[in-house]
Order: sequence, then structure tokens, then C-alpha cells
Amino acid sequence: MIKSTIFFAALLLLSSAQNCDNPVADALEITLEADPVTLGSNVEYCPFLADSDDGSCCSADTLQEVADKVEELKDTLQTMAGERDRKLAKAFTSIRSNMEATMDAYSEIFELDIMQQAGVDEGEMGEMDQFMEEFEKGMKEAREAFTDFQSNRAQCYREMLDIQASAICLACNPNWETQGVDEDGEISIAEGTCARITESCFVFAQ
Repeated sequence: MIKSTIFFAALLLLSSAQNCDNPVADALEITLEADPVTLGSNVEYCPFLADSDDGSCCSADTLQEVADKVEELKDTLQTMAGERDRKLAKAFTSIRSNMEATMDAYSEIFELDIMQQAGVDEGEMGEMDQFMEEFEKGMKEAREAFTDFQSNRAQCYREMLDIQASAICLACNPNWETQGVDEDGEISIAEGTCARITESCFVFAQ
């Protein structure tokens, strides 16, 4: 009798842990199976679906939907980064082009003796040359800083993508109730996740 009670208690505990009525899926507008199924994952960010003995609440078609949403997120981040890079590159090019045009015009005027007649000597022209050298140095430092910015951004985006994708994958997890998901679909962020974000994005966010 005692063994039977333990057995049924274990079944009750298992059934309460296995739940495909997942509010995360509702938020993502994807349809789940009524009960967990054994199905490998085709989403690189959802290894638990392939490794877990608990199965998945997602069918093969639903898994593809999850994969598509992860790709949409990745495309959004890449588009944001690309648009900003193009704007900054255009600004750098415009500044340098305008400065070089100004210096060329200044040099032509000096060579025509107009500047000498106006009282501008070679010393002042040398100062302009030095200014241009400092400008080139500043542009080089700006390009190097931008390269560092891109590297720090990529590191942050990779981490954020992994975290966001893991959250999306929770839609297929039959054990979502033990993974920080509330009944309304809100996901509690663990301290370790906050530490990951800080470590990967602090420099980029400065």
C-alpha cells in the first residue's frame, strides 16, 4: 500500500511538472502539442529539446516557427547594426572629404600668391599642414575606436541573442513552470543572466 501511494505520488508530481499549456507560446502566437512529444531540435539555441528526456511541446512545424522567430530576432539586430554603421561611415567620409577639399583650396590660393599678398606667410601654411596631420591622426583614432565599438557590440549582441533565443525556446519546454515563467508569460531573469549581460554589454553600453 505504501509503495502504491509513493508510485501514484510520483506520477502526480511528474504530471504537474509536465505542462504544455505554456503562456510564452501564447505571447509568441505559436500552437503547442497537448502533451510533450519526443522530438529532436532543429534550433541551435534550444539544445534541451534534443537532450532532454522530458520531450518537447513543439511539433516539427512549430520548431520551425521557433527557428524562424530566432532568425527574425537575429536579422533585426543585424539590420540595426548595419544601418548605424552606414550612417557613421557616411559621416566619416563626408567630414574627411570636406576637410581635404578645404585644404586643397587653401593650398591653391597660397600657390597663386594671393595668400602672400594678404600677409599669410609660410609659417602659417605650416601650421595648416600640422593641423591636417592632427586631423588625420584624429580620424585614424576614430576609426580604431569605431572598430572597437563594433567588436564590443558584436559581443553584446551575441549574448543578448542567446538569452532572447533561450527565452523563445521556453515556449517548447514542458517544464516551463520551473524555469522562471509566470502564468501570465513573464519570465524572471536569474542573477546569473544579469551577470552575463553586464559582462558582455557593459563596455558597449558606455
